Amino acid sequence: MRKMKRLLMVWLAILLPVMACTISFGGGEEDEDAAIQTAIAQTLAASGAQPGDTQAVEPTLTVEPEEEEEEEEEEEEAPPTKTPKPCNYAYFISETIPDGTNFEPGQNFTKSWRLRNDGTCTWNTDYQLVFGSGDKMDGPNSQDLPQNVAPGEQVDIEVDLEAPSTPDTYKGTWQIEDDEGDTFVYNIWVEIDVVAPEEEEEPDLSITEFSINPATP
Repeated sequence: MRKMKRLLMVWLAILLPVMACTISFGGGEEDEDAAIQTAIAQTLAASGAQPGDTQAVEPTLTVEPEEEEEEEEEEEEAPPTKTPKPCNYAYFISETIPDGTNFEPGQNFTKSWRLRNDGTCTWNTDYQLVFGSGDKMDGPNSQDLPQNVAPGEQVDIEVDLEAPSTPDTYKGTWQIEDDEGDTFVYNIWVEIDVVAPEEEEEPDLSITEFSINPATP
């Protein structure tokens, strides 16, 4: 019954504005009650319900669901982290004696490499150039760096060598070790071609004696 009353109250709230235009309140209370009853009856008839029907259909209010705003969580990008520089790191700048340079057998020459200290530690004179592998070409087993090299500075590392006596191609690889014996430069080398000297060709005709007769023209 309460449900029916709620239904009637809803419909009345909808129809009262319409009834205000059609119902005249000039008569007595009985006329007003009759008009209201008539409106209710018309309302029930329109909805298909009977006056005593307790299962009348309640008006349906359709509510469109509000669109949920998707909050995108912005990932805070972490600032890029700089890779820390190693203690010992060398950058190759240049070299003398390009690969394939010709030398005569037994000829002396000096090979040098220019490197820059791109690490964080200073290279001191206990750092060494050390022979690694290949053709030694009469070079030393090792030799100390000529000077201290602070980070960012450059140094020329030289080694005195001698071309082998047999014509051929020769290559020797050298390394650099720090003052604790740890290698941090592996790939510097010297590569030369030893060629036999060209022999001088003997002339087809040679004059061994020359005289003028008579001696005085």
